[in-house]
Amino acid sequence: MSRILVVSIVIALQALYMGSIRAISSMSIDLGTEFMKVAVVLPGKPMEIALTPDSKRKTSTAIGFKNNERLFGSDAINLASKCPECVFQSVPSLLGKSIDHPAVRVFQERYPYHNLSYDATSGQLFFTRKDGMVFSVDELIAMLFEYAHDYAEAYAGSSIKTCVLTVPSYFGQAERRRLMHVSEIAGLNVLQLINDNSAVALNFGLLRFKSFNESPQYYVFFDVGSMSATATLAAYTYGKHRDGDVVGDFPMLRIVNVSHDSTFGTQVFIYRIRDQLLKKFCEAKKLDKDLVVKNHRAMSKLTLEASSVLTRLSANTEIFAQVENLFNGEDLKVKITRTEMEAFCSDLFDRVKQPLLDIMIDVPLESLQEVVLMGGGTRIPKIQSVLIELSQKSELHRGVNSDDAAALGAVYQAAFHTPGFRVTRFIIKDYNLYPIAVDFMRAPPLPGDKLDKDSKIDDQVNVSHVRQILFPRGAVFPQRRAIRFNRHISDLDFYVNYVDGYSTSFQGPNYNLSHITTKNVSMAVKRYPLAEPRGIKAHFIMDHNGILVLSGVSCLFHPIEKNEVSDNSTKEKSAFEKIGSTLSGLFGGGSSSSGNDKISPEQDTPVNTTNNSDVNPTGANSVNFTNNSAFSENQTRSHVDDNVSGEDQATVVVKSTVPFSEPIDSEVVYVDFPDLTSKQFTLSQSKLHELREADRAKAALEQSINQLETLLIDTHDKILTDYKMYGTESELSQLDNTLQSASSWFYEQGHDGLKSVSLL
Repeated sequence: MSRILVVSIVIALQALYMGSIRAISSMSIDLGTEFMKVAVVLPGKPMEIALTPDSKRKTSTAIGFKNNERLFGSDAINLASKCPECVFQSVPSLLGKSIDHPAVRVFQERYPYHNLSYDATSGQLFFTRKDGMVFSVDELIAMLFEYAHDYAEAYAGSSIKTCVLTVPSYFGQAERRRLMHVSEIAGLNVLQLINDNSAVALNFGLLRFKSFNESPQYYVFFDVGSMSATATLAAYTYGKHRDGDVVGDFPMLRIVNVSHDSTFGTQVFIYRIRDQLLKKFCEAKKLDKDLVVKNHRAMSKLTLEASSVLTRLSANTEIFAQVENLFNGEDLKVKITRTEMEAFCSDLFDRVKQPLLDIMIDVPLESLQEVVLMGGGTRIPKIQSVLIELSQKSELHRGVNSDDAAALGAVYQAAFHTPGFRVTRFIIKDYNLYPIAVDFMRAPPLPGDKLDKDSKIDDQVNVSHVRQILFPRGAVFPQRRAIRFNRHISDLDFYVNYVDGYSTSFQGPNYNLSHITTKNVSMAVKRYPLAEPRGIKAHFIMDHNGILVLSGVSCLFHPIEKNEVSDNSTKEKSAFEKIGSTLSGLFGGGSSSSGNDKISPEQDTPVNTTNNSDVNPTGANSVNFTNNSAFSENQTRSHVDDNVSGEDQATVVVKSTVPFSEPIDSEVVYVDFPDLTSKQFTLSQSKLHELREADRAKAALEQSINQLETLLIDTHDKILTDYKMYGTESELSQLDNTLQSASSWFYEQGHDGLKSVSLL
């Protein structure tokens, strides 16, 4: 009996262990404009690319709808040549954008048959189909995530709940926040958003980090994707580094510079080739070009063939482009050579140079180790020759699998963030592409303040606009920073914006990010009558997702010593006290407490609101960053009575002589793109749930039909073999008649007819 008990316990523990092993599986999704790849990490197995249901390593991002059924991947692409308006392609390029964005206008030019609209209230683009079905861009991308998640679990054979997503390095705040919302709609727990160029650089460095040392080794990663071209300068080191609270010998990847062209990619070549094929077809068949262009089916076929031509010309010097029944029963068959293609795309190849030239200003060519190619566009021979000429290298590095590298680098990060996996800590210091500033109004003078002789009491001088750079271009992240608003003793409104002059065609016309309002500042000031309010301090984090987050706002105080307290509260301070107060303010409110000095990763941006001199709106010199140890929640709480709250807060007697801060509430309103409301979020989830259930019912029906057909065929075979040995002639005849009747009914109904019959 004891032996049976022991065996049972061992089996139960083994089952629990296997269950926990399956629970820590994770995945990555490398979402591109045209294709996406999925990688998985499982306990005891190497990180690998998950194969699609049709055993391919990558799948198209197209989504098709046919007879209320969803089609993904190659099935959706095949449908596009027959019913273009039934298929949504290149949808990720629309994420987090308004209707007037340049990328949206390009999409409308390439897919004119889609009815695209914009809702300013929700900040969403919507597709309206002819049958009345409406889908937002967020919902369509969430469908892609669900599809990727489903086939990743099928490939892994285990449940997967977490993932890491790649994003283009030129994605701004709106796109990154919106992608996090999309993942929530799809039911995915995102561990991190990682820039695709950083993911490739990570995958590259993992194979070579033992050769790195304390001296930086520089590599260039050049990516030509579907919609953009990106040049990345990366530096690798190995030595003693700090990562959060951990200090040790680790490899580190630092992105030194990034330059991109968000309107240049393989699709530009594809549509240039398509136009050339259209011209040759119309000339050969003597057709009106406008008539062919208006035929969406013909243009969709021509676009698919142009994509094939670009791929084949990368490996061959000449090929034949062929499309059967392109227009009015006419076939296309024309010869096109690589030399010819390079001639009518000559202006496009000139655009390859600029991203590489932009990043090479930081490092001399002789310090560059290699130029590493990534992205399908770098397979074009002419692009390779341009890069060789510019980099002055004899050859380019092709050791990275340009299709898999980003997904494998991202899944490595998924393993790093998932408990249960032991992987080498590889520190990543990424690159902030767009400088971000804080705009606010200078505090008005306080009662008793003396004005300069040249100052005037008017809004133009003493209450004026101030801009401070919070995260300049090139700032590494993740990173914490803080900004002080000196002399503000009441609620404050301030704005977080992109810096003018750094706009790109990708960002579009919208510079504004968020509007932040502080609350209850005056209440905090009243609680400390024996402390002098020094202003407000806002704490920001640019996290490892590249998303800017307001982590907290506090009101700063400086205790008033006993000999400074006087019955006459309006008595003017001595010159010595003024100098001391000024010096204290310059050094973060006197935050040098001798026993508690610590180097904090947070940096402080002091704002001198008493200075009427002009502030440089874009120069880095307008910001003075210093290490600050004053912000400590434990230190703050030591001065606050936690039992006092609300409007009935009692006056607090300050016993400490060190400066302190009081946390206050704040409200953040995103003005670039509003976050989804709970109602919108629930509606999108319900819509996807209904479609998912319809897909499952369809799959179950297909399985039932296959099982019924298999039963009919198997029974017919057994009547002729096994049943003949045991059954009588009349029994076999009756069984055969029943089988013939069932088979006739089955094949008369056909596949579509059987779908209307309940077989479950």
